[in-house]
Amino acid sequence: LRLLRGDLMNNGEDTKDDFCDLDIAVDEGIIKNCGSKYAFAHDQIQHAAYFLIPQCEQTLWHFQIGMQMLRACKNEELNKILFVVVDQLNRGKILIKEAKQKN
Repeated sequence: LRLLRGDLMNNGEDTKDDFCDLDIAVDEGIIKNCGSKYAFAHDQIQHAAYFLIPQCEQTLWHFQIGMQMLRACKNEELNKILFVVVDQLNRGKILIKEAKQKN
């Protein structure tokens, strides 16, 4: 979770320590390295990590993840992840304040 929070707080800038922590998590079998991406090794690990996020912060996390995905995605890649982005933003929709963000 610290890695996710750090990524959101650092505007996506990777730090050397983050990669060391990712390597440890891969070695421990918590996450797996899929090329340049990482994924939880098992759904139950993902669920356990999610429930470590305080419930009062989950909406904010979803909104921030959705916005970060939208900003980082190139137009030609958007079709591949559109449903994931929309799901994240819907889970954080209470935080959408500006009319142009709602559209």
